[in-house]
Amino acid sequence: MVDATVSKTVAARRTGSIPVFGTIIRGKNVRISEILKRVSQSRSIMEMASSKKDAEFTIRSLRDPINEYLVKLATVSEHRTEDHWRKEITNWLVKIAGITLKPNNTRLKAITYYNILYHGYYDPNDIYSLSVQIEMLSGDYVISPDINLENIILRIKNFHIDFSQKSANGEFKIRGDIYDFVIAFGGLNI
Repeated sequence: MVDATVSKTVAARRTGSIPVFGTIIRGKNVRISEILKRVSQSRSIMEMASSKKDAEFTIRSLRDPINEYLVKLATVSEHRTEDHWRKEITNWLVKIAGITLKPNNTRLKAITYYNILYHGYYDPNDIYSLSVQIEMLSGDYVISPDINLENIILRIKNFHIDFSQKSANGEFKIRGDIYDFVIAFGGLNI
């Protein structure tokens, strides 16, 4: 029903018989944004076709908060905010996993995801970068005294390797797949 309405709306807009800002569904005036929202809710992860440059920019813009929240999950002793961090990481990863490339809706290669998300953030001084990040967090949070920097870096690196491969292969079908993936990363007690 919604798809047919969208088609009629697009066709009517071309002929000029319907305003751009809305249409009629079941006797009610509905905004185009509502129609698009209904259509997008019927899909699993909304895919956005982008140029490679735009796709890489989007991933790069989300890289810092993703890595910061992964470090928080792995080092901060306060457990009351862990669920919030997991949800935010999930939101950002859903955006990344939904990116496809124009014109054929192909996905980026796994190495591209990995190079932007991990290699561009940590390598080659991963332990030093992590220690600086933890030092910055220690001003706002209680950091566990028995953390192992090498273990945390390895967990974050493996997280990005797995995410990169799954995204490149289109394995994330619904939001819950990504949330489960983030849960599997674990928290401080892993």
